Amino acid sequence: MFTAAVHYIQHQFGYPANLNALLLAHPDIGYAFELPRNTDVDYITRWHQWLPSGWDANPGELRGRQYVHGEYRGVTIMVGALANLCEQVHVEGWTCDIRQVEVLNASKSPLEQFTDLDAFAEARCQGYLDDACPDTIARNLAHGEVRIMQPRCFDYFCYHDWDGRVCLINEGGSHHFATARYLAGVARCPVQLKGNLKAYRLNPAAVTALSDEYMLFSITKDPERWLALSDAMRALQATYFVGDLPRPHAGGYVLLLPALFPKSMQLEWN
Repeated sequence: MFTAAVHYIQHQFGYPANLNALLLAHPDIGYAFELPRNTDVDYITRWHQWLPSGWDANPGELRGRQYVHGEYRGVTIMVGALANLCEQVHVEGWTCDIRQVEVLNASKSPLEQFTDLDAFAEARCQGYLDDACPDTIARNLAHGEVRIMQPRCFDYFCYHDWDGRVCLINEGGSHHFATARYLAGVARCPVQLKGNLKAYRLNPAAVTALSDEYMLFSITKDPERWLALSDAMRALQATYFVGDLPRPHAGGYVLLLPALFPKSMQLEWN
């Protein structure tokens, strides 16, 4: 009873007592954003496709809760910085060496289990890595499923500036491509690839604007911890917005606290 009374008094003076107690009890309330690097493009964070309010939401749309006239109400806003978070460049006829490709899109083998494509080739292409000559390399790249070598193909290259690796968005042929890439490395033989490139980077101005307007946190989706966090914010009467993290981070939410609402900023923690 005394503890509850102290917490109430602290809240009236803007001290987020319930939240601090929650963080002490559950220091694991945050969601670990880092993922291990591997050869599967699906494990690269999709900042350029981020829709926090769901797949059917508009770019820049945020949904949250705001305390108005003694009660919480749902609120939807549009945030320009979020809508313009990434910039895209499309280059036709882009060229690179085969060894520059480090990530693939599709394979019958589990790409996520390998840290690099050489390890993938050594594990999944055994028996085909002995003859490192130009003819063997060319024969593997001529396979019908290595479509990046074919005219009018739908395969293309992709580059995410925050990841820093060239990806081949392929529909098939991963084993033949990895074999040719491996053999080109052994033979130190340059092999030029050519195709369309889609490149993405974070917009520095939008990132600055978003971080100026909001504090952002990645929070676990654990129901018990999320309910406790919601109760703490309700006790402080804080305005907040919540949504999904970008793929592939299905295990967490993003929590955004607007700088324009002082009580929301009192939720800051280290």
